[in-house]
Amino acid sequence: MTEAGFTQNGDGLWAKDGETVNMVIHGFEGIHSDIVPILVEMLRQGGFEADVNFGTDAYQQMADGAPGAYMFGHGASLKDPYAAFELFHSRYSASVGTSAGNNRFSRYSNPEYDAILDEMAPLDAADPRFQELAVQALEIYWRDQIDIPIIQWLHRIPYNQTYWTNWPTADNLAMGTNGAFWAHTGLLVVTALQPAQ
Repeated sequence: MTEAGFTQNGDGLWAKDGETVNMVIHGFEGIHSDIVPILVEMLRQGGFEADVNFGTDAYQQMADGAPGAYMFGHGASLKDPYAAFELFHSRYSASVGTSAGNNRFSRYSNPEYDAILDEMAPLDAADPRFQELAVQALEIYWRDQIDIPIIQWLHRIPYNQTYWTNWPTADNLAMGTNGAFWAHTGLLVVTALQPAQ
């Protein structure tokens, strides 16, 4: 923080030009009430002005680009890193002052990163060139800290094999698709289902 020009004020909070760092965490009480209060306390002890917003406006605050941090998932693949990288392609970057659609809240834009992803897109994940490009994309991802993973939260969704089969399971990785029907890969799961009879 000191390298970025911040100093701690009389309240022990990091400040620059008289402004503290707003670290209100916007999230959803039903699924985040176990971890967010702990994160808030850690941030406060680290010198950040942290608080919790579990209000009914939390999602809209994220979509509108409100200051703070957002507890939200990716819905990307566990097998192919391209799906996670693509979430931050500039084509999804909403302008400040507009609502970000499709749960892509980062507003990140970087032509260098985009060029890497554009080259990766048609390649198979097993292609050595894909692997090289994935390393380059990950280096930018961490350098720019586009996103800070806090937890890995696996969906625990029961599937009934009575009428339809080929659901993602431990024995059927289903190309690494996320079995949550609301995620970006949900349609891939549905289109791969097979009738049981």
